[in-house]
Amino acid sequence: MLRRHLSARQALVQMRTRLISLCRAVLRQEGIRVPGGATTSFPKRVRLLQMSEELASAVAPLLTSHEQLCEQIKQIDAKIELSIEHDERAKRLTTVPSVGSVTALTFIALVDDIARSRVFLRRDSSAAISAWFLASTAQEKSSNEATSPRLATPDCARCWSSAPGEY
Repeated sequence: MLRRHLSARQALVQMRTRLISLCRAVLRQEGIRVPGGATTSFPKRVRLLQMSEELASAVAPLLTSHEQLCEQIKQIDAKIELSIEHDERAKRLTTVPSVGSVTALTFIALVDDIARSRVFLRRDSSAAISAWFLASTAQEKSSNEATSPRLATPDCARCWSSAPGEY
C-alpha cells in the first residue's frame, strides 16, 4: 500500500510540474512573466497578473487542474504522515537534515526491495544505498529553497536500522 501511495504522489507531482511549465510557456508567449514562489501559490500569483480576458480564460483550466492536483497531493501526504507515525525507522530517518516523510518512506521501501534481492548481499550495498539517499534528497530540494548539507555516508544504511543512540 505504501509503495502505491508514493508512486501516485510522484505521478501527481510530475503532472503538477508539467502544468506549471505549460502555463508559464503560454504566458511567456504573451510577454508575461510569473514571479517565483511556492508551488502551491502558483495559481494565486498567476491570477494577480494583468492579462487579457482571452488569455485568462485559456489559463483558467490549467490553474483549476493545478489546484485539484495540489489537493490530491495533500491528501496523499496526510496518508504518508500517518504511515510515519507507525514506523520507528521512518521517524529516525526524518531526523536527518533534508529528509522528510516522503524521502524516509521511499528509502525504506527501496531498502526492503534490495533486502529481497541478491544485490543486498554484496559488500558494497550500503554504499549504493547511501548514494541513492544523497541523490534523492538533492533532487527533492526545490530551486527556490536554500540548499543545506546532507548526511550521506556509507554508514547511512546502518544508521536507520540501528537503535537510537547506537550510531
